[in-house]
Amino acid sequence: MRQWRVGTFSMGIILIALGIILIISMVGGNDIASNLLKWWPIILIILGLEILTYLFLSKEDGPVIKYDVFSIVLIIFIFIFSTLVYTLTTIGIVPKLTEMVSSRNYMVEMNRQEVQVDSEVKKIVLESPRYNVQIKSGEENRVILWGQGEVYTLSKDMADDIINKSELVTNQVGDTLYVSFNEMAGMTDFNGGVSFFSYTLCLPSNVDVEINRGRGYRPQIDIDAGIIDGKWAIDTQGRIIVRTTNQLDLSIEALVNGRDWLRGNANWQTEKSDTHNQVLGELQFGNGTNRLTIFSGEVEVLHVN
Repeated sequence: MRQWRVGTFSMGIILIALGIILIISMVGGNDIASNLLKWWPIILIILGLEILTYLFLSKEDGPVIKYDVFSIVLIIFIFIFSTLVYTLTTIGIVPKLTEMVSSRNYMVEMNRQEVQVDSEVKKIVLESPRYNVQIKSGEENRVILWGQGEVYTLSKDMADDIINKSELVTNQVGDTLYVSFNEMAGMTDFNGGVSFFSYTLCLPSNVDVEINRGRGYRPQIDIDAGIIDGKWAIDTQGRIIVRTTNQLDLSIEALVNGRDWLRGNANWQTEKSDTHNQVLGELQFGNGTNRLTIFSGEVEVLHVN
């Protein structure tokens, strides 16, 4: 008569159960399979019932239990694996990994936003955004924003929702309008989000402008210098591109960490600054009536005759 080894029957039941779970996951989705895997303690109950059944059916006095070592080792492995999966699922890692694997990049465009600028406003203070921004001349007494980029997420609808959570935040104090961005979530190792984005910001050309780094972001700022009418100041420590033409009436001063930080095809006039061994670069177009002062960062002037 064949010897019954404890573990063989349990292993058979477990393999059947795992097969059923895999079939259900293919038909009904991963959520059902994940819920079924939470019932892994049944493995211990099945193995315990098998031992009790063997003892009950044995006709020997003081029966010696013989085990199927391979099956027991495999059951232990399944137990450890199931415990690990359950733990990772409970703390949210497995769902995050599943989301990352199922996600992909979607190209999206942000809805156009407009903010009316009061006629009393003489200066705009802009807090630099997290992502690159191109600044152009727009309509009088209006701030206009739009943009496009890529979002890594599960669906196009989710990508649109993430992008359109970004909006301009304005606050007027006296004759100064403060403008900042309600930022979008960026992509991280375990979270989807914006992988690349570029804003286009149109400002009125009849006001002074100050751009600062606010929350520490260092985006690339690309400026059409034709918009500058008055005094502009930029302090962001990021890359700054200024596009100029011969028709401008503009002077540019840039205080940077070295001559190599002054780039482009313009003929920079430089001198050593007394401030922390920095270099002061100067350019003038026309009479230099309007003024752009840059306090830090890498400055590139692209001049078109």
